[in-house]
Amino acid sequence: MKEETKTIIFPIAISAAISIIGFICNFYIFTPKLVQAEFERETLKDLLQQSSELYMEVNSKNEKTLSLFGSYGINSNKLDSVLSDYFHTINTVKKLNAKLFSFGSNEQIEFGKAYLENLYQIVSMISIQQTEVKQLELLIRESNDKIDKKLRDSVLFKQTTDKLDYVVQSENQLYFRLRDINFEKVKILSRINNYLYREKLGLKLTNDIVDAYKQLVSLDSTSEEFDYKPHKSEYLTARTRSLIHYKVDGGGGLDSIANQIAKLELLGRIMIEQQSTKNK
Repeated sequence: MKEETKTIIFPIAISAAISIIGFICNFYIFTPKLVQAEFERETLKDLLQQSSELYMEVNSKNEKTLSLFGSYGINSNKLDSVLSDYFHTINTVKKLNAKLFSFGSNEQIEFGKAYLENLYQIVSMISIQQTEVKQLELLIRESNDKIDKKLRDSVLFKQTTDKLDYVVQSENQLYFRLRDINFEKVKILSRINNYLYREKLGLKLTNDIVDAYKQLVSLDSTSEEFDYKPHKSEYLTARTRSLIHYKVDGGGGLDSIANQIAKLELLGRIMIEQQSTKNK
């Protein structure tokens, strides 16, 4: 009887033990892993949505910046507003990248860093331009003061016009670099980053990723070769830069006369702007 009882109880005990072990493994090991995997997937889906919206916002911001540079002789207040917007965007991208360190792939992290680095480059170039513009505005306010006092200062006037030449030249260079390199690079990096998100989530992928990588390499090469050379018609270039390539023939003759007229028009406009600012 005892032997029969043992024969019955032993398999039941083994079965119960296996069930308990299975329950423990499922409850403490497998289920938490599944929950964690689902949590990471949902987090990545949320990050994909956030990043897509952010990238569209940045591309729109870049278009507005180019539109602003459609005019020339941009004052420091407008540049300050542009910089403020970009600083806000950079903070948002940094928060997004911080989450990628926890949930993204190594490639996502690297391209997230590249995207942020490109935004820093944009801000740095615009900041340098703003500094030059502020120096020009200071010289013009000094010139206006002299005019108000009916004093003639040929040295100050020469300093002012020389500075104006440099500001317009650097503004042209900045416009072409932003339009043809940095802003294009932002678009391509956003495409690659979105692709990497979708790849990580196992979603349907687009076929243009190879082209995006090729374009990125090409832009890096263009950036290294970019060489804007000052020329005789910077003011005319500034007027039409949204329609032309950055390698411009300087020209001469009538172009030079038209260029001088455009220069005097711009100088007059800035002098009026600074006088109006002073009177407020």
